Amino acid sequence: MPHLIKRIVFAILLSTTPLCGVPISALQHEAEQKTETVIAVADFTGNDKELGRFLSETLLTQLAQSEKLALVERTEIRQALTELKLQSTGLFEPQQVKKIGKMLSADCVVVGSYLVRENQLIVNARLLDVKTGRLTPGGAASVAGSRDDILTITGKLARLFHKRVTGVELGAKVENDTPSRRSAPRETVSTNVSPDLLDRFSQWKQEGLLPQNARPGTVITERDFSKLIEGLKQRLPIGSEAPLTLMQPGAAVSRLRAVTALLKLTYPSTRLAEFRNPSTGDLPTDAGEAPAWGLPYLALATAQGWWDQNSPFKARNVANWAFVSALMEHLPLEERRATNSEVRVANEENTDNSDTYTGLVIEAAGLNPQRSMSPRILDEDGLVVYPDPKHLPDDDMLQDIGMASYYRAGQSISRAGSRPLVVTAIDCTGPLKCDLVVSRQTADEIRRANRSGRFLWKWAIGIITESSR
Repeated sequence: MPHLIKRIVFAILLSTTPLCGVPISALQHEAEQKTETVIAVADFTGNDKELGRFLSETLLTQLAQSEKLALVERTEIRQALTELKLQSTGLFEPQQVKKIGKMLSADCVVVGSYLVRENQLIVNARLLDVKTGRLTPGGAASVAGSRDDILTITGKLARLFHKRVTGVELGAKVENDTPSRRSAPRETVSTNVSPDLLDRFSQWKQEGLLPQNARPGTVITERDFSKLIEGLKQRLPIGSEAPLTLMQPGAAVSRLRAVTALLKLTYPSTRLAEFRNPSTGDLPTDAGEAPAWGLPYLALATAQGWWDQNSPFKARNVANWAFVSALMEHLPLEERRATNSEVRVANEENTDNSDTYTGLVIEAAGLNPQRSMSPRILDEDGLVVYPDPKHLPDDDMLQDIGMASYYRAGQSISRAGSRPLVVTAIDCTGPLKCDLVVSRQTADEIRRANRSGRFLWKWAIGIITESSR
């Protein structure tokens, strides 16, 4: 009988133990226990630094579609690397991975390299566990494809790593989750706003400081927050030249990033230096959730009464307009009324009087852009006009028809429909010189026209690259 029991126990252990000896679902189990898994994406290494940054940014954008992940902003990674006196290549060493992960409060770090051979791009990427500093089981991938088709290459990496970390496919519906700080803007949970703050909120909207469509519970995007910062610069005695770096205009802003930008805008750097090594008594109760570089900012905010020390700060949660408005009440704002012209412009921006267009035609003859299956449209500030980060094409569509079609002047541009909006590009950019740049005015015109036609979401884009012959 004892021998039989031993055989039964052995059979049970054999059926429940991974053959490789490593728990296959360790990261997935951690992801289930937490609302979000925090991932940092380092710049990919290779001969062209700009291409390496572009690869990491594109992978970051695609992973940001997930409601199960929180993505560390690239500015945080750069700052941590600077403090540790490292280059991105240093992240390949286990001890360096542990240090960078601890500073960023990240669970995993994606590192990688690339190689360009003629028209082929080969990308090697690894998903590292910050607890061990080593490669996660099954966390290595090598993807190759046309150098003109970066979206497809990084898309495969995004799906592989997302499935590896969360156990679900990227883009799958996730129930009962709170918004990721890198997810698309959405309504947050109910917000407690005092009557006095609501009055100030309405006043700032009338003055043009807040957008007309702002609501207390709405998550703030990088684009809207950047506009707010520019408006605050005009009404504060002290200003910073660059308190905010745009990475993904449509992505959500974290609470910590909002506080950091407003503090930089309000106080000189010498004031922050006083809190370079804050003690526990200077910080909110949950300051341990914030990365190391953010602690001086939290200490300064607490000292100035921006935040009650006994209240949880939740640094990685997304910021909504109610949260930022409460912080703005502590700013020494100078009174200013919006002029009639500003009110008129604001009303025009929020009123869609444009006719319905069926597509977009971009005249780029003379700029000689390289043809690509996934060209982007940017404005002069580097903000992405097309494609929408919340609406990226799938691989089948990219390989079949691409995100745009190319034409010679005089040809019938059927892809843009019978009534396209026609604009002119002013430059081409990107590591492969396939992205088109338009003026700010043209970018605004495209966005306004797209509100009714939604042609950007239909991929109805035609690019004229050659003059008529």
